[in-house]
Amino acid sequence: MMETSTIGDIAKKVSRAIAKKRCKSAYNVFESWRMNENDHTKLLLSLLRYQDQYGQMPVLYSFLKRFARGCGKKISIRPDKVEIVFSPKFTDGKNNSFIDGLVVMTVGNSRLAFIIENKIYDAPDQNAQIRRYIEHIKNNHHVDLDKIWVFYLTGDGSKTVSINSYDRYDENEETNIGQHFSELTYSEDIVRWLAEDILLLRTYPESLTSVVRTYLDFIISEFSTTTDESDATEKVMLRSLNLPTELRKMSQQDIEKLYTFQDQVKQLRNNLRNAQDDEEAAATDIEKLYDVVCRSVRTVEGTAFNRFETMSADILNEQWKRELRRDKLSWIVRHRGLAGNKGFVQIALTDEWGSAHMEWCEINAAAMFCKTQYTIELHVECNKPLAKKWHEDLKNNTLLLPANREKVNNGTSRVFRYIVNTPKPFAAMGETMLRDFLQKLYCQQLNYLFRTLINHYKDYGTTSKSR
Repeated sequence: MMETSTIGDIAKKVSRAIAKKRCKSAYNVFESWRMNENDHTKLLLSLLRYQDQYGQMPVLYSFLKRFARGCGKKISIRPDKVEIVFSPKFTDGKNNSFIDGLVVMTVGNSRLAFIIENKIYDAPDQNAQIRRYIEHIKNNHHVDLDKIWVFYLTGDGSKTVSINSYDRYDENEETNIGQHFSELTYSEDIVRWLAEDILLLRTYPESLTSVVRTYLDFIISEFSTTTDESDATEKVMLRSLNLPTELRKMSQQDIEKLYTFQDQVKQLRNNLRNAQDDEEAAATDIEKLYDVVCRSVRTVEGTAFNRFETMSADILNEQWKRELRRDKLSWIVRHRGLAGNKGFVQIALTDEWGSAHMEWCEINAAAMFCKTQYTIELHVECNKPLAKKWHEDLKNNTLLLPANREKVNNGTSRVFRYIVNTPKPFAAMGETMLRDFLQKLYCQQLNYLFRTLINHYKDYGTTSKSR
Protein backbone atom coordinates (compact mmCIF):
# COMPACT_ATOMS: atom_id res chain seq x y z
CA MET A 1 0.00 0.00 0.00
CA MET A 2 1.51 3.32 -1.05
CA GLU A 3 1.81 5.98 1.65
CA THR A 4 -0.61 8.92 1.42
CA SER A 5 2.33 11.32 1.59
CA THR A 6 3.94 9.60 -1.42
CA ILE A 7 0.73 9.95 -3.45
CA GLY A 8 0.60 13.60 -2.38
CA ASP A 9 4.16 14.14 -3.65
CA ILE A 10 3.30 12.61 -7.02
CA ALA A 11 0.17 14.80 -7.17
CA LYS A 12 2.30 17.91 -6.63
CA LYS A 13 4.68 16.90 -9.43
CA VAL A 14 1.78 16.33 -11.84
CA SER A 15 0.14 19.62 -10.81
CA ARG A 16 3.42 21.50 -11.48
CA ALA A 17 3.73 19.81 -14.88
CA ILE A 18 0.20 20.89 -15.81
CA ALA A 19 0.88 24.46 -14.67
CA LYS A 20 4.12 24.59 -16.63
CA LYS A 21 2.44 23.48 -19.83
CA ARG A 22 -0.51 25.82 -19.38
CA CYS A 23 1.30 29.08 -19.22
CA LYS A 24 -1.83 30.70 -20.64
CA SER A 25 -3.34 31.16 -17.21
CA ALA A 26 -6.77 32.01 -18.65
CA TYR A 27 -9.64 30.25 -16.89
CA ASN A 28 -11.63 27.90 -19.10
CA VAL A 29 -15.05 26.98 -17.76
CA PHE A 30 -15.25 23.86 -19.91
CA GLU A 31 -12.16 22.36 -18.28
CA SER A 32 -13.74 22.55 -14.83
CA TRP A 33 -17.09 21.35 -16.18
CA ARG A 34 -15.78 17.80 -16.85
CA MET A 35 -17.89 17.52 -19.98
CA ASN A 36 -19.22 14.16 -21.11
CA GLU A 37 -20.55 13.24 -24.54
CA ASN A 38 -24.04 14.50 -23.73
CA ASP A 39 -22.62 17.89 -22.67
CA HIS A 40 -20.75 18.25 -25.97
CA THR A 41 -23.90 17.37 -27.89
CA LYS A 42 -25.98 19.90 -25.95
CA LEU A 43 -23.45 22.64 -26.63
CA LEU A 44 -23.28 21.82 -30.34
CA LEU A 45 -27.08 21.85 -30.66
CA SER A 46 -27.22 25.13 -28.75
CA LEU A 47 -24.86 26.70 -31.31
CA LEU A 48 -26.90 25.29 -34.20
CA ARG A 49 -30.08 26.87 -32.77
CA TYR A 50 -28.67 30.42 -32.99
CA GLN A 51 -30.91 32.82 -34.91
CA ASP A 52 -29.97 36.34 -35.96
CA GLN A 53 -32.27 39.36 -35.96
CA TYR A 54 -33.60 38.43 -39.40
CA GLY A 55 -34.71 34.95 -38.38
CA GLN A 56 -31.80 33.32 -40.21
CA MET A 57 -29.83 30.37 -38.80
CA PRO A 58 -26.29 31.00 -40.08
CA VAL A 59 -24.49 28.62 -37.68
CA LEU A 60 -26.69 25.68 -38.66
CA TYR A 61 -26.40 26.66 -42.33
CA SER A 62 -22.58 26.81 -42.18
CA PHE A 63 -22.41 23.45 -40.39
CA LEU A 64 -24.57 21.72 -43.00
CA LYS A 65 -22.87 23.41 -45.96
CA ARG A 66 -19.48 22.23 -44.70
CA PHE A 67 -20.34 18.69 -43.58
CA ALA A 68 -23.60 17.50 -45.23
CA ARG A 69 -22.38 16.11 -48.54
CA GLY A 70 -24.74 16.66 -51.44
CA CYS A 71 -27.12 18.92 -49.55
CA GLY A 72 -26.59 21.67 -52.17
CA LYS A 73 -29.67 23.81 -52.64
CA LYS A 74 -31.82 21.52 -50.49
CA ILE A 75 -31.06 23.56 -47.36
CA SER A 76 -31.77 27.20 -46.61
CA ILE A 77 -30.26 29.75 -44.23
CA ARG A 78 -33.86 30.54 -43.29
CA PRO A 79 -35.79 27.24 -43.47
CA ASP A 80 -39.57 27.13 -43.21
CA LYS A 81 -39.39 24.99 -40.07
CA VAL A 82 -36.61 23.51 -37.95
CA GLU A 83 -36.68 21.11 -35.00
CA ILE A 84 -33.39 20.69 -33.13
CA VAL A 85 -33.80 18.06 -30.41
CA PHE A 86 -31.38 16.67 -27.83
CA SER A 87 -31.62 12.93 -27.15
CA PRO A 88 -35.03 12.19 -28.72
CA LYS A 89 -36.37 8.87 -27.47
CA PHE A 90 -38.03 6.17 -29.54
CA THR A 91 -39.06 2.57 -28.89
CA ASP A 92 -37.40 -0.12 -30.96
CA GLY A 93 -39.21 -3.37 -30.22
CA LYS A 94 -39.10 -3.75 -26.44
CA ASN A 95 -36.16 -1.37 -25.95
CA ASN A 96 -35.90 2.40 -25.66
CA SER A 97 -33.31 4.11 -27.84
CA PHE A 98 -31.97 7.66 -27.79
CA ILE A 99 -30.46 9.59 -30.69
CA ASP A 100 -27.78 11.99 -29.40
CA GLY A 101 -28.95 14.90 -31.51
CA LEU A 102 -31.50 15.34 -34.29
CA VAL A 103 -32.19 18.20 -36.70
CA VAL A 104 -35.34 17.95 -38.85
CA MET A 105 -35.70 20.74 -41.40
CA THR A 106 -38.55 21.64 -43.74
CA VAL A 107 -37.68 23.62 -46.88
CA GLY A 108 -40.61 24.03 -49.25
CA ASN A 109 -42.07 20.58 -49.79
CA SER A 110 -38.95 18.74 -48.62
CA ARG A 111 -38.24 17.28 -45.19
CA LEU A 112 -34.57 16.75 -44.36
CA ALA A 113 -33.12 15.00 -41.31
CA PHE A 114 -29.62 15.24 -39.83
CA ILE A 115 -28.61 12.71 -37.16
CA ILE A 116 -25.73 13.53 -34.80
CA GLU A 117 -24.05 10.58 -33.08
CA ASN A 118 -21.45 11.77 -30.59
CA LYS A 119 -18.58 9.39 -29.78
CA ILE A 120 -16.14 12.08 -28.68
CA TYR A 121 -14.84 9.89 -25.85
CA ASP A 122 -15.05 6.64 -27.84
CA ALA A 123 -18.24 5.14 -26.38
CA PRO A 124 -18.81 1.68 -27.93
CA ASP A 125 -21.28 1.25 -30.79
CA GLN A 126 -24.54 -0.46 -29.92
CA ASN A 127 -26.13 -3.26 -31.90
CA ALA A 128 -27.27 -1.90 -35.31
CA GLN A 129 -27.23 1.57 -33.71
CA ILE A 130 -26.98 3.80 -36.79
CA ARG A 131 -29.17 1.48 -38.87
CA ARG A 132 -31.94 1.66 -36.25
CA TYR A 133 -31.72 5.46 -36.12
CA ILE A 134 -32.05 5.78 -39.89
CA GLU A 135 -34.96 3.31 -39.97
CA HIS A 136 -36.74 5.28 -37.23
CA ILE A 137 -36.31 8.61 -39.02
CA LYS A 138 -37.50 7.12 -42.31
CA ASN A 139 -40.58 5.43 -40.87
CA ASN A 140 -41.64 7.76 -38.04
CA HIS A 141 -40.50 11.17 -39.23
CA HIS A 142 -41.47 10.40 -42.83
CA VAL A 143 -38.17 11.49 -44.34
CA ASP A 144 -36.99 9.86 -47.57
CA LEU A 145 -33.75 7.88 -47.34
CA ASP A 146 -31.96 10.22 -49.77
CA LYS A 147 -32.77 13.16 -47.48
CA ILE A 148 -31.19 11.70 -44.33
CA TRP A 149 -27.64 12.55 -43.22
CA VAL A 150 -25.63 11.12 -40.34
CA PHE A 151 -22.69 12.86 -38.63
CA TYR A 152 -20.58 10.39 -36.62
CA LEU A 153 -18.40 12.54 -34.33
CA THR A 154 -15.24 11.27 -32.62
CA GLY A 155 -12.47 12.97 -30.71
CA ASP A 156 -9.49 12.43 -33.00
CA GLY A 157 -10.59 9.81 -35.55
CA SER A 158 -8.93 6.87 -33.77
CA LYS A 159 -12.40 5.32 -33.42
CA THR A 160 -14.44 4.50 -36.53
CA VAL A 161 -17.99 3.26 -36.88
CA SER A 162 -18.19 -0.53 -36.56
CA ILE A 163 -19.83 -2.65 -39.23
CA ASN A 164 -22.07 -3.93 -36.45
CA SER A 165 -23.60 -0.44 -36.12
CA TYR A 166 -23.68 0.57 -39.78
CA ASP A 167 -22.17 -0.95 -42.93
CA ARG A 168 -21.57 1.97 -45.28
CA TYR A 169 -20.19 -0.36 -47.98
CA ASP A 170 -23.24 -2.62 -48.26
CA GLU A 171 -25.16 -1.18 -51.20
CA ASN A 172 -28.01 -3.65 -50.66
CA GLU A 173 -28.59 -2.49 -47.09
CA GLU A 174 -32.04 -0.89 -46.78
CA THR A 175 -30.68 1.90 -44.57
CA ASN A 176 -27.59 2.68 -46.67
CA ILE A 177 -27.39 6.46 -47.18
CA GLY A 178 -24.13 6.37 -49.14
CA GLN A 179 -22.18 9.63 -49.10
CA HIS A 180 -24.66 11.13 -46.64
CA PHE A 181 -22.81 9.31 -43.84
CA SER A 182 -19.87 11.39 -42.56
CA GLU A 183 -17.26 10.58 -39.94
CA LEU A 184 -16.05 13.84 -38.38
CA THR A 185 -13.46 14.61 -35.69
CA TYR A 186 -13.47 17.31 -33.05
CA SER A 187 -9.69 17.70 -33.24
CA GLU A 188 -9.76 18.58 -36.95
CA ASP A 189 -13.23 19.11 -38.47
CA ILE A 190 -15.04 20.85 -35.59
CA VAL A 191 -11.96 22.96 -34.76
CA ARG A 192 -11.71 24.22 -38.34
CA TRP A 193 -15.46 24.85 -38.60
CA LEU A 194 -15.56 26.92 -35.40
CA ALA A 195 -12.41 28.85 -36.30
CA GLU A 196 -13.06 29.48 -40.00
CA ASP A 197 -16.85 29.70 -40.28
CA ILE A 198 -17.66 31.48 -37.02
CA LEU A 199 -14.72 33.30 -35.46
CA LEU A 200 -13.08 34.55 -38.67
CA LEU A 201 -16.26 35.97 -40.21
CA ARG A 202 -16.71 38.63 -37.51
CA THR A 203 -20.45 38.80 -38.19
CA TYR A 204 -21.62 37.19 -34.96
CA PRO A 205 -22.30 38.94 -31.63
CA GLU A 206 -19.69 38.82 -28.87
CA SER A 207 -22.06 36.80 -26.68
CA LEU A 208 -21.73 33.94 -29.19
CA THR A 209 -18.10 34.29 -30.24
CA SER A 210 -16.82 34.44 -26.65
CA VAL A 211 -18.43 31.04 -25.95
CA VAL A 212 -17.09 29.62 -29.22
CA ARG A 213 -13.59 30.96 -28.53
CA THR A 214 -13.50 29.40 -25.05
CA TYR A 215 -14.90 26.09 -26.31
CA LEU A 216 -12.43 26.06 -29.19
CA ASP A 217 -9.53 26.49 -26.75
CA PHE A 218 -10.92 23.60 -24.72
CA ILE A 219 -11.19 21.25 -27.71
CA ILE A 220 -7.67 22.09 -28.84
CA SER A 221 -6.25 21.40 -25.37
CA GLU A 222 -8.39 18.25 -25.02
CA PHE A 223 -7.43 16.64 -28.33
CA SER A 224 -4.98 18.47 -30.55
CA THR A 225 -2.27 18.67 -27.87
CA THR A 226 -2.61 15.19 -26.42
CA THR A 227 0.89 14.26 -27.54
CA ASP A 228 2.18 17.39 -25.83
CA GLU A 229 0.39 18.37 -22.64
CA SER A 230 -1.49 15.19 -21.72
CA ASP A 231 1.39 12.88 -22.56
CA ALA A 232 3.82 15.08 -20.63
CA THR A 233 1.77 14.94 -17.41
CA GLU A 234 1.18 11.21 -17.78
CA LYS A 235 4.92 10.64 -18.18
CA VAL A 236 5.62 12.61 -15.00
CA MET A 237 3.22 10.35 -13.13
CA LEU A 238 4.52 7.11 -14.69
CA ARG A 239 8.14 8.00 -13.96
CA SER A 240 7.22 8.79 -10.35
CA LEU A 241 5.78 5.27 -10.09
CA ASN A 242 8.89 3.78 -11.74
CA LEU A 243 6.73 2.60 -14.64
CA PRO A 244 7.68 2.61 -18.34
CA THR A 245 6.35 5.61 -20.27
CA GLU A 246 5.74 3.46 -23.37
CA LEU A 247 2.79 1.09 -23.23
CA ARG A 248 4.48 -1.62 -25.26
CA LYS A 249 7.21 -1.86 -22.62
CA MET A 250 4.80 -2.43 -19.71
CA SER A 251 4.75 -5.82 -18.05
CA GLN A 252 1.70 -7.41 -16.46
CA GLN A 253 2.99 -6.29 -13.05
CA ASP A 254 3.37 -2.73 -14.35
CA ILE A 255 -0.24 -2.58 -15.55
CA GLU A 256 -1.53 -4.12 -12.33
CA LYS A 257 0.50 -1.52 -10.40
CA LEU A 258 -1.19 1.24 -12.42
CA TYR A 259 -4.66 -0.14 -11.56
CA THR A 260 -3.72 -0.37 -7.87
CA PHE A 261 -2.46 3.21 -7.90
CA GLN A 262 -5.73 4.36 -9.51
CA ASP A 263 -7.71 2.72 -6.68
CA GLN A 264 -5.52 4.36 -4.04
CA VAL A 265 -5.79 7.82 -5.60
CA LYS A 266 -9.56 7.38 -5.91
CA GLN A 267 -9.82 6.50 -2.22
CA LEU A 268 -7.72 9.51 -1.21
CA ARG A 269 -9.78 11.73 -3.51
CA ASN A 270 -12.99 10.56 -1.84
CA ASN A 271 -11.50 11.19 1.62
CA LEU A 272 -10.68 14.77 0.64
CA ARG A 273 -14.10 15.56 -0.82
CA ASN A 274 -15.02 17.67 2.21
CA ALA A 275 -11.56 19.14 2.66
CA GLN A 276 -10.94 21.90 5.19
CA ASP A 277 -9.29 25.15 4.16
CA ASP A 278 -5.81 23.89 5.00
CA GLU A 279 -6.40 20.79 2.82
CA GLU A 280 -7.84 22.51 -0.27
CA ALA A 281 -4.51 22.73 -2.12
CA ALA A 282 -3.84 19.02 -1.51
CA ALA A 283 -7.40 18.13 -2.63
CA THR A 284 -6.93 20.11 -5.85
CA ASP A 285 -3.64 18.35 -6.61
CA ILE A 286 -5.19 14.94 -5.95
CA GLU A 287 -8.11 15.81 -8.26
CA LYS A 288 -5.67 16.63 -11.07
CA LEU A 289 -3.69 13.45 -10.39
CA TYR A 290 -6.89 11.38 -10.52
CA ASP A 291 -7.71 12.83 -13.95
CA VAL A 292 -4.23 11.92 -15.21
CA VAL A 293 -4.21 8.36 -13.84
CA CYS A 294 -7.72 7.73 -15.24
CA ARG A 295 -6.56 9.01 -18.63
CA SER A 296 -3.59 6.61 -18.48
CA VAL A 297 -5.87 3.68 -17.63
CA ARG A 298 -8.25 4.63 -20.48
CA THR A 299 -5.28 4.73 -22.85
CA VAL A 300 -4.14 1.29 -21.70
CA GLU A 301 -7.62 -0.23 -22.03
CA GLY A 302 -8.38 1.53 -25.29
CA THR A 303 -5.11 0.39 -26.84
CA ALA A 304 -5.70 -3.14 -25.58
CA PHE A 305 -9.34 -3.63 -26.53
CA ASN A 306 -10.87 -1.08 -28.92
CA ARG A 307 -9.13 -2.30 -32.06
CA PHE A 308 -9.48 -5.97 -31.05
CA GLU A 309 -13.25 -5.67 -30.47
CA THR A 310 -13.99 -3.61 -33.58
CA MET A 311 -11.90 -5.85 -35.83
CA SER A 312 -13.47 -9.03 -34.37
CA ALA A 313 -17.00 -7.71 -34.96
CA ASP A 314 -16.18 -6.51 -38.49
CA ILE A 315 -14.64 -9.86 -39.50
CA LEU A 316 -17.50 -11.94 -38.08
CA ASN A 317 -20.27 -9.75 -39.50
CA GLU A 318 -18.62 -9.69 -42.92
CA GLN A 319 -17.99 -13.46 -42.99
CA TRP A 320 -21.62 -14.37 -42.27
CA LYS A 321 -23.40 -11.28 -43.57
CA ARG A 322 -25.83 -13.25 -45.77
CA GLU A 323 -27.05 -15.45 -42.90
CA LEU A 324 -27.11 -12.52 -40.48
CA ARG A 325 -29.11 -10.33 -42.86
CA ARG A 326 -31.57 -13.17 -43.42
CA ASP A 327 -32.29 -13.50 -39.71
CA LYS A 328 -31.72 -9.80 -38.87
CA LEU A 329 -28.84 -10.61 -36.53
CA SER A 330 -25.38 -9.24 -35.87
CA TRP A 331 -22.35 -10.18 -33.80
CA ILE A 332 -21.68 -8.10 -30.68
CA VAL A 333 -18.15 -8.05 -29.22
CA ARG A 334 -17.64 -6.42 -25.81
CA HIS A 335 -15.38 -6.69 -22.78
CA ARG A 336 -16.20 -6.99 -19.10
CA GLY A 337 -14.29 -6.80 -15.81
CA LEU A 338 -11.01 -5.41 -17.14
CA ALA A 339 -9.28 -4.42 -13.93
CA GLY A 340 -9.24 -7.85 -12.33
CA ASN A 341 -7.32 -10.92 -13.44
CA LYS A 342 -10.49 -12.57 -14.71
CA GLY A 343 -11.86 -10.10 -17.23
CA PHE A 344 -13.41 -11.49 -20.41
CA VAL A 345 -14.45 -10.51 -23.94
CA GLN A 346 -17.83 -11.87 -25.03
CA ILE A 347 -18.87 -12.58 -28.63
CA ALA A 348 -22.64 -13.00 -28.86
CA LEU A 349 -25.49 -12.75 -31.35
CA THR A 350 -27.49 -9.56 -30.63
CA ASP A 351 -27.93 -7.90 -27.26
CA GLU A 352 -31.00 -9.93 -26.44
CA TRP A 353 -29.73 -13.50 -26.79
CA GLY A 354 -26.93 -14.29 -24.37
CA SER A 355 -27.77 -17.97 -23.93
CA ALA A 356 -24.95 -19.27 -26.16
CA HIS A 357 -21.84 -17.29 -26.96
CA MET A 358 -18.08 -17.41 -27.42
CA GLU A 359 -15.92 -15.93 -24.69
CA TRP A 360 -12.25 -14.95 -24.46
CA CYS A 361 -11.57 -15.84 -20.82
CA GLU A 362 -9.36 -14.23 -18.18
CA ILE A 363 -8.22 -11.58 -20.62
CA ASN A 364 -7.65 -8.24 -18.92
CA ALA A 365 -5.61 -5.33 -20.30
CA ALA A 366 -2.36 -6.76 -18.90
CA ALA A 367 -2.96 -10.04 -20.74
CA MET A 368 -3.57 -8.20 -24.02
CA PHE A 369 -0.15 -6.57 -23.71
CA CYS A 370 1.88 -9.41 -22.21
CA LYS A 371 0.54 -12.87 -23.07
CA THR A 372 0.93 -14.96 -26.19
CA GLN A 373 -1.49 -17.71 -25.13
CA TYR A 374 -5.22 -17.09 -24.74
CA THR A 375 -8.33 -19.19 -24.16
CA ILE A 376 -11.61 -18.92 -26.07
CA GLU A 377 -14.60 -20.96 -24.88
CA LEU A 378 -18.16 -21.72 -25.94
CA HIS A 379 -20.59 -21.03 -23.08
CA VAL A 380 -24.28 -21.92 -22.81
CA GLU A 381 -26.14 -20.11 -20.03
CA CYS A 382 -29.23 -21.51 -18.30
CA ASN A 383 -30.38 -23.48 -21.33
CA LYS A 384 -30.10 -27.24 -20.77
CA PRO A 385 -31.63 -28.35 -24.12
CA LEU A 386 -29.18 -26.17 -26.01
CA ALA A 387 -26.19 -27.40 -23.97
CA LYS A 388 -27.27 -30.98 -24.71
CA LYS A 389 -27.64 -30.17 -28.43
CA TRP A 390 -24.11 -28.75 -28.52
CA HIS A 391 -22.69 -31.89 -26.92
CA GLU A 392 -24.41 -33.96 -29.60
CA ASP A 393 -23.08 -31.72 -32.39
CA LEU A 394 -19.53 -31.85 -31.04
CA LYS A 395 -19.45 -35.44 -29.75
CA ASN A 396 -16.55 -36.40 -32.03
CA ASN A 397 -14.53 -33.25 -31.31
CA THR A 398 -11.59 -33.81 -28.97
CA LEU A 399 -11.92 -30.31 -27.54
CA LEU A 400 -15.48 -30.93 -26.31
CA LEU A 401 -15.71 -30.66 -22.53
CA PRO A 402 -17.60 -33.42 -20.61
CA ALA A 403 -21.29 -32.66 -20.06
CA ASN A 404 -21.12 -33.57 -16.36
CA ARG A 405 -18.49 -31.02 -15.41
CA GLU A 406 -17.24 -27.52 -16.24
CA LYS A 407 -20.30 -25.99 -14.59
CA VAL A 408 -20.37 -22.75 -12.65
CA ASN A 409 -22.83 -21.64 -10.00
CA ASN A 410 -24.91 -19.38 -12.25
CA GLY A 411 -25.99 -22.24 -14.51
CA THR A 412 -23.40 -21.71 -17.24
CA SER A 413 -22.09 -24.73 -19.12
CA ARG A 414 -18.63 -24.47 -20.68
CA VAL A 415 -19.06 -26.68 -23.71
CA PHE A 416 -15.89 -26.11 -25.71
CA ARG A 417 -12.42 -24.76 -24.97
CA TYR A 418 -9.75 -23.77 -27.48
CA ILE A 419 -6.21 -22.65 -26.63
CA VAL A 420 -4.96 -19.90 -28.94
CA ASN A 421 -1.21 -19.32 -29.30
CA THR A 422 -0.17 -16.04 -30.91
CA PRO A 423 3.14 -14.81 -32.39
CA LYS A 424 2.81 -11.60 -30.33
CA PRO A 425 0.43 -10.29 -27.66
CA PHE A 426 -2.77 -9.02 -29.28
CA ALA A 427 -2.10 -5.38 -28.34
CA ALA A 428 1.42 -5.57 -29.78
CA MET A 429 0.30 -6.81 -33.21
CA GLY A 430 0.18 -4.47 -36.16
CA GLU A 431 -3.10 -3.81 -37.96
CA THR A 432 -2.48 -6.30 -40.78
CA MET A 433 -1.08 -9.04 -38.52
CA LEU A 434 -4.03 -8.82 -36.12
CA ARG A 435 -6.63 -8.85 -38.90
CA ASP A 436 -5.00 -11.83 -40.66
CA PHE A 437 -4.72 -13.75 -37.39
CA LEU A 438 -8.35 -13.17 -36.33
CA GLN A 439 -9.61 -13.85 -39.87
CA LYS A 440 -7.93 -17.27 -39.86
CA LEU A 441 -9.06 -18.06 -36.30
CA TYR A 442 -12.74 -17.06 -36.63
CA CYS A 443 -13.37 -17.99 -40.26
CA GLN A 444 -11.27 -21.16 -40.61
CA GLN A 445 -10.29 -22.77 -37.31
CA LEU A 446 -13.54 -21.93 -35.47
CA ASN A 447 -15.78 -21.58 -38.52
CA TYR A 448 -18.04 -24.48 -37.55
CA LEU A 449 -18.73 -23.06 -34.08
CA PHE A 450 -19.77 -19.61 -35.30
CA ARG A 451 -21.89 -21.03 -38.11
CA THR A 452 -23.64 -23.41 -35.70
CA LEU A 453 -24.31 -20.56 -33.26
CA ILE A 454 -26.25 -18.80 -36.03
CA ASN A 455 -28.13 -21.98 -36.96
CA HIS A 456 -29.09 -22.67 -33.33
CA TYR A 457 -30.44 -19.18 -32.85
CA LYS A 458 -33.69 -19.95 -34.70
CA ASP A 459 -34.41 -23.04 -32.59
CA TYR A 460 -33.19 -21.87 -29.20
CA GLY A 461 -32.67 -18.14 -29.26
CA THR A 462 -36.30 -17.09 -29.32
CA THR A 463 -37.69 -19.71 -26.95
CA SER A 464 -37.94 -19.42 -23.19
CA LYS A 465 -34.82 -20.55 -21.35
CA SER A 466 -34.97 -23.93 -19.70
CA ARG A 467 -33.29 -24.20 -16.30
